[in-house]
Amino acid sequence: MSVNAYKKTIRATEDPRDIERRVLSNINASLQQHAATFDEAEDPRSSLTQEIREAIWNNQRFWMTVKSDLRSSENQLSPELRAELISIAIYIDTLSAEILAGQAKIAPLVEINDNIIKGLSRQRVAEPSTDG
Repeated sequence: MSVNAYKKTIRATEDPRDIERRVLSNINASLQQHAATFDEAEDPRSSLTQEIREAIWNNQRFWMTVKSDLRSSENQLSPELRAELISIAIYIDTLSAEILAGQAKIAPLVEINDNIIKGLSRQRVAEPSTDG
């Protein structure tokens, strides 16, 4: 089986939460790669590289997509959970702007994403088995 066929099969059979967890994990790994250097810099703005900007932008795009999905009438999450996640998405956007202005650290973004990744993992594990 070719790599492309394998990837297509995974996309067709992978649970949406697994996809979200995988995408957010990749984004978070990129943020983590740059967090220590940026967060410990005396002048964070001077250590703001293109790679850091891209990592933050990818994180913002992920959360914008999540926010859009949460606002959809087709979203099946509870209204309370949707509201909490929308609040997190708004906070992510604010925090990202502060990071780009050199007024905040990357570590809180990583921590938030880690918590969401763990939550997505627990949801998957907590689902009841459909085996007979």
